[in-house]
Amino acid sequence: MKFNEQRIIILKEFPLEEIKTRKFKEVMDRFGFKKALFVLDKSNPVLEKSSRNLSDIKMIKSEGINVYDLLDHEYIVLLEPTVRMIEGALLA
Repeated sequence: MKFNEQRIIILKEFPLEEIKTRKFKEVMDRFGFKKALFVLDKSNPVLEKSSRNLSDIKMIKSEGINVYDLLDHEYIVLLEPTVRMIEGALLA
């Protein structure tokens, strides 16, 4: 359903150079993400710390992906390496 509504977004990368909640929020507003789940391939302290004060944004690693979070968030944002990791886990 989220795929059909174009609410699953795959980004090649999310280049945020410094920990700034304001800059992260600007990007979220520009994309129109209200309540988003970010699935990361590995720990990304810059993204995690920049988003931790935003109550509608959640960051998880691909190993922690679960059905509740997928259904609870309006948008799912995947980084390209994360998609490969999920594909590998499903094909194994």
